[in-house]
Amino acid sequence: MFEEEYNNLPFGQWKILQEIKIRGHFLYLSANLEYYIIKIIVYCDTKNPEISRKFKNCMLSKKLTWMKKDLETHFPKKSAKLTTCFSILENKLLAIRNHIAHCVIYFDENEYDRSFIEVHDIKFIDNENKFEIIRYSLDELQQAIEEFKQVNFQLLKVWQELVQDYKLNHPDSPNAFIS
Repeated sequence: MFEEEYNNLPFGQWKILQEIKIRGHFLYLSANLEYYIIKIIVYCDTKNPEISRKFKNCMLSKKLTWMKKDLETHFPKKSAKLTTCFSILENKLLAIRNHIAHCVIYFDENEYDRSFIEVHDIKFIDNENKFEIIRYSLDELQQAIEEFKQVNFQLLKVWQELVQDYKLNHPDSPNAFIS
């Protein structure tokens, strides 16, 4: 997806298009992920109306934690269906997503190797800020995108099951949050 399409372009143009394509994929999938997470959280909140959550300025990891806890509490079978998704998100995809969304992306300045990117991040280690350079191959990013798509698909399926269950249990109840 990333490596061959623009390889004949001058390096400056190639790297701009690659960065747009890479960030675009991750941010598009991330927006969809957050959309499904919030819909599931809001639905679960109907089971526990005294909870009032503020989503503004809330990190994706916090929303994921809320959703996991809510599903485990109110819909344990549905939560069990997402165990692998939670693991993939927490152990791999969220870190890559955060690097792609929030960090500077560098390409090989020698223009010889177009098969990887570097992400420069700042970490707080041993009481000081330190730069960290993370290398991702374009193949690794493509694999992460495919996994991200699968996670989104699984969340969508669970959301659709929740909607279906609600409609079966409340056939005469119109409710805006289930659309």
